[in-house]
Amino acid sequence: FRSINVKEISDKEEKLKILDEMRMYDYLSIPKAKIKNGILVGTLEDYIDGFDLSDIMSQQLDMNDIMTIFIKVSQRLEDIHNNKIVISDLNSGNIRIDTSLEPHFLDVASYSIGKYSSYTISGILSSYFIEHKIRPTKITKEHDKISYLMLIFNLLFNKRFYHITYHNYNDKMEKIVYLKQLQEFFEILRNREEFVDVPYLHEIISKEDVKKYKKEMR
Repeated sequence: FRSINVKEISDKEEKLKILDEMRMYDYLSIPKAKIKNGILVGTLEDYIDGFDLSDIMSQQLDMNDIMTIFIKVSQRLEDIHNNKIVISDLNSGNIRIDTSLEPHFLDVASYSIGKYSSYTISGILSSYFIEHKIRPTKITKEHDKISYLMLIFNLLFNKRFYHITYHNYNDKMEKIVYLKQLQEFFEILRNREEFVDVPYLHEIISKEDVKKYKKEMR
């Protein structure tokens, strides 16, 4: 570990014990503890063949397939929240898409699990707090939902969320039909209101919507 924070390492040990009871959830890449002289010095994760979510736009996938993956990730995010876990440091480099196009969440020992907090937040969430002038005392699942929508916009536009202009959005919306359904939430996040409540992506765009658009494109 890079951290020498004794409390952080102690919390990570406890989180690993909790996670060990959750190995039935295959979308969580639960690491094995690396112990040296009775002390936790790191973790080891199994390699997952596939690609990081950060590279999704460079894969040979059409937009319907990309949106299907985004929806799957969103559904798994809700599953994670239902297990009283908050990611906090949600970023596309820590979500792995396997060869069957199923998502897996990495670095899970850094999550907030039960009473054990995360010690990091993502760059996306940090930018959100700065833009909205927020200094939260606690990171919640609502912040994860905001982070994930912003992450999707980042990937679709290949630029940071607050660098996406309304002109950029309208121009891209002519090429990506799903952006019409997401426009309301893009505007909500851009308005810089202090309190923002957004749904999960799969509550905005469903797999049935994707099937409909696929059918219309034939």
